[in-house]
Amino acid sequence: MQASHWAHIGESGMLIGMRFLYAIHRYLGRWPFRLLLWPVMLYYFLGRGIARRASLEYLQHIAPSLHGWKLFFTSFRHFLAFGECILDKALVWNDQLPFDRLPIEGL
Repeated sequence: MQASHWAHIGESGMLIGMRFLYAIHRYLGRWPFRLLLWPVMLYYFLGRGIARRASLEYLQHIAPSLHGWKLFFTSFRHFLAFGECILDKALVWNDQLPFDRLPIEGL
């Protein structure tokens, strides 16, 4: 049985791939990481229909004027932001990005 909500989707990433991307960031910086993140997130964007539909639904809810290709590309950017957040979490956990220096909106 397939999960019907994005929160119930199991992990599908490979630890070695995540470590590779983390190492790219560590040794080469954020821009090379971002370049490699694009094909990875495109793979998940195209292959994870439940997550893609959840993103599209959310974006249509918060920005009803988004339609067609603009909505599609905004959803892909949503996936890219998720990938960047994973990196930021790893950096905070490893004391490489001090939590007290992170901008927090709405406080």
